[in-house]
Amino acid sequence: MKQGTSTVTAKIEGVRRDLILDTGSNISILQPGVSRSDVRCTSIKPYGVTGETLEIRGQQTVSLKLDGHEFKHPFYICSLPTNADGLIGLDFIRKTGANLDIGKGKISLAGISKGQKLVSSSPSRQAALTVFTLEKEGHSPSPRQQVAK
Repeated sequence: MKQGTSTVTAKIEGVRRDLILDTGSNISILQPGVSRSDVRCTSIKPYGVTGETLEIRGQQTVSLKLDGHEFKHPFYICSLPTNADGLIGLDFIRKTGANLDIGKGKISLAGISKGQKLVSSSPSRQAALTVFTLEKEGHSPSPRQQVAK
């Protein structure tokens, strides 16, 4: 984990990529062009913390290597206002059992065997602070409504 913004370096298709660890997001997002895997259509309607809809271009299942472990995980494709290549949300953190120590700037995947492939499923419909999804299309919650269901 790097200092400042909580980021990790992962390899995606053999290229080193910086990904923000966003524990306030229940989905993982990549910038367009980070992966060459097929982009599939998705009906997910995520919103940022401001309540504005994110312009999701689709979903990619991406292979990445992090801390010596290989994973396949679905990422949503969306331009982000950052130099980072994307963000890792709670969907990835929960499915992999990763432990974060933000104070010490460490991520631990110690409970996972080296080389073990984990495939994470689609995100649940839980609200999150930074990026969240809603079940009803066109509904923009107030911050008070951003409580996990």
